[in-house]
Order: sequence, then structure tokens, then C-alpha cells
Amino acid sequence: MDQRGVYNGTHDWVWAELPTDQWMGQRGVYHGTHDWVWAELPTDQWMGQRGVYHGTHDWVWAELPTDQWVDQRGVYHGTHDWVWAELPTDQWVDQRGVYHGTHDWVWAEPPTDQWMDQRGVYHGTHDWVWAELPTDQWVGQRGVYHGTNDWVWAEPPTDQWMDQRGVYHGTHDWVWAEPPTDQWMDQRGVYHGTHDWVWAEPPTDQWMDQRGVYHGTHDGVGGATYRPVDGSERCISWNT
Repeated sequence: MDQRGVYNGTHDWVWAELPTDQWMGQRGVYHGTHDWVWAELPTDQWMGQRGVYHGTHDWVWAELPTDQWVDQRGVYHGTHDWVWAELPTDQWVDQRGVYHGTHDWVWAEPPTDQWMDQRGVYHGTHDWVWAELPTDQWVGQRGVYHGTNDWVWAEPPTDQWMDQRGVYHGTHDWVWAEPPTDQWMDQRGVYHGTHDWVWAEPPTDQWMDQRGVYHGTHDGVGGATYRPVDGSERCISWNT
């Protein structure tokens, strides 16, 4: 029997109207105003602190003075916790209570400046990741989506960047792009056509031809010969 003289079944939940702002669970245990509980009802429901019933897999944002909230398992989380929902629909909810699909990528706004990918893995502010989305997209450290063949220049403190294959390169690495346009990008983020020759400005004073071969500072150019690693002699020029 609750405090109003009403009989309740074993699994009934009630909200007490006591001056102390307490209420009583189905076992006769009193709870404070902001307690969240997991009901033992046959229907697998539970009730939030406002007397609202939720299904087994509901996620809710608590209105507690401590700015905490509780997931469907009765576990408290801080304001900025990110969680991966165990819903049958394979959705999850961010710290604002917004549902996301399985492959959504999000940028977290916690004080730690971290964010979580769709697999529940935390990344630092400047992490670059390769998305496993069906659309074959990936997201940079600013939360920007890129196509499969996009090349980007990272702005992390480590001065690294990642090509479209998920490989990290140092500041002065030169790379040969494999996009359908047959372009490639130098270390300054400038695209070049297939046959462009460039002089690299790395500390090693090397440069790379259009085939991705590095040459030392004094390699012959303009028709002079040089000996590649394979021992053969070749002739190169700027007009090749």
C-alpha cells in the first residue's frame, strides 16, 4: 500500500507526494526526488525521476542538479559522456541526447576536446581517422567529411597529415596520389599534373619526380644521367 492507502502489486512503481519530495518503489524503498531506477516489471519498463515510464532501451537525459544523466542500465554519466547505445536499432546517443545512426561520426564538445567515432573509440582533437562508412567517406580532425580520394593537410601539433589511404606522412613528405584524376600533391598541399616535376623543400634537400622517385640535391637534370638505386643509367630532363 502506498501513502494514499492504495494497494499496489509487486511490480508497481509509485511517485510519492510527500512533503519531503520522496517517493517509494515497488519494494517499499523510498527514493529521493532525482533517483533513477530500473523497474523489475514483467514488461521490462522502468521509470525516470519524473514518473515517466521508459522502455528497456530508452536513453534519457537526466534533469538532475548535478547535470548527470543515466543510461538504460541505470548507470550515471557526466554531462559530456559519450555512450554507445545497445538498442536493437543499432543507434547511439551523444551527450546532448541526440540519436545517431550506426555510422554517424560526431565531434564531441566536452572540456577534454575529445570526440568519439562510430565504434565508440575516443580520439584527440587532432586525430585523423578513416571512416568505415558504406559511402567510403572519412572525416578529418575538424569533423569534415572527405571523399575516398581526397588529400588533406593536417593541422595537428605533430604537423602530420594523412593521405586518402589512411597513411600518415611527415611535414615534408612527398606523395604520389592515386586519384582517378591522376594528380598528386606536394608537401605544401599543391596539386600537380601527372608529368609535373618539382623540387622539394624538405630538410633532407631531396625532391621527387612524377613517378614518386626521390633524388638527391645533386642528381643530374636537363638531360644529364644519374644512377638510380637499381644500378641502371637514365636520362631525365625538365621537358620529359
